[in-house]
Amino acid sequence: MTDTSRGRTTPVSLRARTAKSLGRLAGTMSRALRLGAGESVVGKIATAVDPTLLRELAKSMSDGSVVVLGTNGKTSTTAMIARGATFAGRSVVTNATGANLVGGVVGALMGAAATAELGVIEVDEVVAPRVSEALRPRVMVWTNVFRDQLDRYGEVDLILSYLARAAEGLHPDGALVVDADDPGLVAAAQRSGKRVVYFGLTKGRADAAHIAADSSNCPNCGTPLSYSQTFLGHLGIYACPSCGWRRPEPDVAVTPVELHGARRLRAEIRAGEETVEVELNMGGLSAASNVGAAAAALLCLGVSLDVVAEALADMPTVFGRGEEINVGGATGLLMLMKNPAGGNELIAELLEDGYRRVFVAVNDRYADGLDVSWLWDIEFERLAGHTDQLVASGRRAYDMAVRLKYAGLEVAAVPDVREAMLLMADGEEPFAILATYTAMREIRTALRGRAAHLQT
Repeated sequence: MTDTSRGRTTPVSLRARTAKSLGRLAGTMSRALRLGAGESVVGKIATAVDPTLLRELAKSMSDGSVVVLGTNGKTSTTAMIARGATFAGRSVVTNATGANLVGGVVGALMGAAATAELGVIEVDEVVAPRVSEALRPRVMVWTNVFRDQLDRYGEVDLILSYLARAAEGLHPDGALVVDADDPGLVAAAQRSGKRVVYFGLTKGRADAAHIAADSSNCPNCGTPLSYSQTFLGHLGIYACPSCGWRRPEPDVAVTPVELHGARRLRAEIRAGEETVEVELNMGGLSAASNVGAAAAALLCLGVSLDVVAEALADMPTVFGRGEEINVGGATGLLMLMKNPAGGNELIAELLEDGYRRVFVAVNDRYADGLDVSWLWDIEFERLAGHTDQLVASGRRAYDMAVRLKYAGLEVAAVPDVREAMLLMADGEEPFAILATYTAMREIRTALRGRAAHLQT
């Protein structure tokens, strides 16, 4: 049997057909039992039946794939690239739900790979070498590498090794899109022997603080790097005072023209002699960096900067990344908090927006990271004098409350997320939610339950 969609002839083995059928059946059962959207379980079952299925699915996409890797910004960058490619007239398949392990990738591709020209796939760093070897992507994006879930992933150097191995699977004609602001990534890219396209910011906030714990030594001689500007954590404009190794000039440069907290950003994108301006419905330096990554990847695909700007201008917010939710009579801003660099950027955005009611929900499940010591590296002290109501919730509510008290803040500890949400709903002023991954999903579940209750 062959797949002849879009004029292509791709042999499909009996084993692959069986794997797809059983995977889809598992997904249907998962949805029927309300265990989840079913995308990951589809891929898990299908891959168990046919371990080579991902490689077979890759053959269906005539334009190949883009793979997005890194600690922060994968989901947003993936969404931006997918939207830009769609605006350019490509048919795209992507794992929009953020299911980025092998099962999630396979499940997403099973849904539309046979009719899509291009795959735009977010991938977890740990499984990146395996996925890259199967997909042979045309473009691979490295967003950044921060300390994140140390109990699950290990130190930054281990993550960089995963990315380096993933780069070995890049298509021979492919391009590696790399954040020039991250010295660890730049060093790994230079060692890879691949064609590299750099993106980067031109400026940050005036009060940006350099966090030296992640990647601050010269990869050539080990001397501490000197920074003329810092953006997010260890990301910035750097040079080695000893051997002269320095940040490469970005091929795609993004200038944040106006930072409007978590909901709006006006930025200028420059590539060579071309310059465009874009306004986004998401904000902060993280979003500006993601814009650079997406624009660089899309340029590698032959998409013009004008199309990039058009695609990003009205782009809806990505799940949990500056997304507005309604809780009773109050409006909440839902934001994912997963590591110190991201947490500090979120606090800067909250201060710009003027939120005085803040809800912090922290869990310690596997997807969040079992070790929550990273909370002590977030500058919660900056909230002092700027909050009227502060609530700590989730499985580690009391740990979070202790951290906030040490920051000199008055806080209420309410471990049950549903109860905490009701507490926030009682107020009239809008509030901001900083939540770890599984806490964010619990908040979603609580909102659905409240909506169903109101309808009965």
